Amino acid sequence: MRKSENLEQVLPGMYVYADGLVSSEIIPNRQIKAVVGYVAEGKVYAVCLKETELPWSSDRLLVPETKTMISGKEATKKILETAWAQGKKAEAAQWCHDYAQDGVKSGEAFLASLYEWEILLANKDAINASLKRLGGATLFQSYWLSNEYNSHNSRRLTLIHDCYYIYGKSSCYYIYGKSYDNYVRPVISFEL
Repeated sequence: MRKSENLEQVLPGMYVYADGLVSSEIIPNRQIKAVVGYVAEGKVYAVCLKETELPWSSDRLLVPETKTMISGKEATKKILETAWAQGKKAEAAQWCHDYAQDGVKSGEAFLASLYEWEILLANKDAINASLKRLGGATLFQSYWLSNEYNSHNSRRLTLIHDCYYIYGKSSCYYIYGKSYDNYVRPVISFEL
């Protein structure tokens, strides 16, 4: 097996290995770090294997710039810079940033945006099939987004309730209190 060199060969549900290999196969004795969600603009976006429950910000951190950001990586960076500057907590973004499991390096993962989750959801079946083969938690919960709503609430995407219509697609987007626990699922992106 060799590292995939063509983005057209990378499909949702493929495995991303810690050594950079992207493959549709589970290879014994090699560390899988994520599952491909989609490919866009020359980058692969992949869902990490683990999730947790945390508040978006127990201090109700206000970061209005993130409301319309489509890059979760940039929004996560903005959330953390604001939290550090104000001495406040941003638990969901911090956990994603600090995520260092299954071969993912600290600082590599981020809290995905609504835009990114919308695209991931289009490939949910392929992602979940691969996560299931690994014995990991499938995408089934309500997940924090990097997009804030206001000082008391942030946005979350839920896969277990009726959905609204957003960005021309069926979406399960809701507003939820920042200080309440909700699921957090890190995402990584990289160029091949």
